[in-house]
Amino acid sequence: MRALKKMVQILWGMAIVVLPFQRFILLEQVGDSGRFNPYASVTLQMSEVLILMAFFLWALGHGQAFKPGGTQSQQRFGVAVGITLLIMLPMLWANNFDAAGSAVFHWMAAIATLALIRQQVLPNKTVVLLFLSTMSLQAILGIVQVSLSHSLGLATIGESMVSAQNAGSAKMIIAGKTFLRAYGTFPHPNVLAGYLVVALAFLTTLSKKWENGKIALSAILGIGLLLTGSKAAIIAMLIALLIRNKISTQKKIFIAGTGALIVLLTFPFWKNAEFITGRWELLKISLTMLMQQPWGVGPHHFTLAMQDFTALKLQPWQFQPVHNAYLLIANEWGVWMGILFALGGLHLLRNHLKKPTLFLVLPLLLIGLADHYLVSLPQGILLTGFVAGWLTGHANGGALKKVLISSKHLIP
Repeated sequence: MRALKKMVQILWGMAIVVLPFQRFILLEQVGDSGRFNPYASVTLQMSEVLILMAFFLWALGHGQAFKPGGTQSQQRFGVAVGITLLIMLPMLWANNFDAAGSAVFHWMAAIATLALIRQQVLPNKTVVLLFLSTMSLQAILGIVQVSLSHSLGLATIGESMVSAQNAGSAKMIIAGKTFLRAYGTFPHPNVLAGYLVVALAFLTTLSKKWENGKIALSAILGIGLLLTGSKAAIIAMLIALLIRNKISTQKKIFIAGTGALIVLLTFPFWKNAEFITGRWELLKISLTMLMQQPWGVGPHHFTLAMQDFTALKLQPWQFQPVHNAYLLIANEWGVWMGILFALGGLHLLRNHLKKPTLFLVLPLLLIGLADHYLVSLPQGILLTGFVAGWLTGHANGGALKKVLISSKHLIP
């Protein structure tokens, strides 16, 4: 049993380290948009393989954990079965069973991630250290990529390398100059930004012994976040910081009001920007789809079905999900799943509003309003499971305050 436990810990630790690396096997390319469609194609991620191996080995040694014992255990078991059936149901009317099955597989990997964290297969301090280590590397890679205007071959668009000269690469304009946004090893800077937000939240777990290191890590991760150019992630983090700040309520209202006023006054200058107009068109498609097919078009099917819900002739680069995680869940899995997903987020927000874990909850909930990767891309889905496992595993919300890191025991 000791050997089995150690193997589970090693596999789970490796999975945390490789979460940022988009290494996968393409099993089936789905869609006819003219280029690789990551939102519908059937893939097997390296991190998912490690996670599922760790989970199944853990389950092998803890079979009794799956036997419903008391009344509370039976209730939890019933809820788990019910949610599983709701997840599987939309597969019945999905046009492409392989694409739908791939989506379910990604969510099963996320649920396994949640379970491994809840069961503390590795101590909290080890999970935090491993995650901070791998994300610090990602931030440094992002800084180097922006300075060189090249992804170093670590990020690609289809088969093309990401660079400031590539028309499909994500860029930002500063003082009239165009710069490549930080990718790390992720498929898009926004996904890197989401992971960096979680890493910054985990910094609050470091004890006073790590004070100097915390300052350095804050600078590295913060610069990396800024260089992703992810407006949703940066604004979400600032809102969380404002809410948790100890300044008076009047000052918070003044700062929030000033920010809102600036947005309103500058809106005429950027309302026609591509990131606004593109999102607006996707939103209209999403709402039309929701009205005409409220039971869902099927998991991983938004991009496969979106042309049927608009009179516009979509170009290959326009085949992407609506930039709202809650709407996307409702569009693909059915309106009932969208409602459950939104209510779950509100429940977490209510329970963690006055706790340090707000730095984890609020930014991701806000990012979900402006982006889709948390429920559409394998790495985003795994991040959702990772954070949900951390939060639900520490219902008192004190995990971010109570975990004191010691450099002596990295691996138990």
